[in-house]
Amino acid sequence: LTDFLRTCQHNQQDIILVGDFNETLSPEIEGLSKLCSELSLCDLLFQHTGLDNFSTYTRGSQRIDFCFCSDRISEACLQCCYEPFLAPGNKGDHRPILIDFSTQRLFGNDDHKLAGPSAREFTSKDAKNTRKYCDLKFQYLEEHNFAMRLSQLEQQWDPALLEALDRDFQRASKTAAKHCKRKPSLYYSKKLADLRKEKNVLRRFISQIKLGISFVTAITNTVSDGFSFLIPDSLDACQQRLREVQRQIFQTERNHVVERRKEQQVEIRESELKGDKKKAKAIKYKMVAERTKEMYRKLRSYKGTKTSGIARLDVPRDPTDRNYKQCQDWVTVETPLEIETKLRERNQHHFGQAQGTFPTVSPFKEMVDWGASTHSAELILEGSYSNSELSDLQRCLIRHMKKRTQLDLIPAPLTIDEWEGKIRSWPE
Repeated sequence: LTDFLRTCQHNQQDIILVGDFNETLSPEIEGLSKLCSELSLCDLLFQHTGLDNFSTYTRGSQRIDFCFCSDRISEACLQCCYEPFLAPGNKGDHRPILIDFSTQRLFGNDDHKLAGPSAREFTSKDAKNTRKYCDLKFQYLEEHNFAMRLSQLEQQWDPALLEALDRDFQRASKTAAKHCKRKPSLYYSKKLADLRKEKNVLRRFISQIKLGISFVTAITNTVSDGFSFLIPDSLDACQQRLREVQRQIFQTERNHVVERRKEQQVEIRESELKGDKKKAKAIKYKMVAERTKEMYRKLRSYKGTKTSGIARLDVPRDPTDRNYKQCQDWVTVETPLEIETKLRERNQHHFGQAQGTFPTVSPFKEMVDWGASTHSAELILEGSYSNSELSDLQRCLIRHMKKRTQLDLIPAPLTIDEWEGKIRSWPE
């Protein structure tokens, strides 16, 4: 490590070394103390806080987590500190280190605001998308010879090449992110929020009992807006309740739409009872908007990544059930042959609904064939057809079948350009 850092310093590079070293800074010139002394690195957190007699590990009694850096890095630091154990968002057994740098001093430009987790396509917890993102990004960079161009930059400084590499790196990130499926966000539910709050409190109580460290401040902040649950009085009971809450959270997240609708219906009734019709109306509008959004999300997922065609199809489990609006039991078919068969059956039933009506039974059925090529068909178009066997209503229908425009106005010949143009724009 020391040899590597010496090489960095020889290349005029700044150093920032952060980690869990499992070692303390001793007064003797050895270990970490020797490394910092030989490379002229400062202990950034001690320099800003002036504190050293505390533990950075839950089962320890001394500092073993450090941030060592060169002078220019130290001058760019605005503030830094160790956060409490199990601070919000931290599930480890070490104190998180928070360091705030001035990007203007460090890089010569202002910092850019990052999108919050809710606005990102995916997070690092999504293993499938993370792997896909890394593979696609690496593929993009390889296709654009990123590594070779980067080695050229290392051999000879070229600001234009640096900017080009930066643009390609950003494009690689955006291109890879576009191909990653974004996880649908969960609707807010008071039940889900309360369960998550209870889970956080139970975790801190269990850690407090096991580690003998007080988390009263963290627990107080978590329940500052109130809570409606009781804390068990023993470690075993807390652990059992925590497992139960985690199962309830999993089930609630799976049914978050149903829970959301229930809570909205309750809010509407309460608002109407209080006479607040404006609020009740606003909630109803919100419900409609959420349903519409969910419908389009499902349509996009059914369509898949193809520009046209159907990738999957939901059909009633009972083949004889034709009441699609009221059907509750559905099954998904995904193979092309099954989809084609189900669509054909549906279309046959849809277009066969006219069977049994006047045009599909005798005597009209014998007078006009499927291709409408009989003499009776010509008479109907001319408006001179007559048949005493037909009722008044049937004769009225036939009178309305008379042609209104001259037939065969469109020329029969079709040029190659017209043929290619129609095929090119054909939506099928």
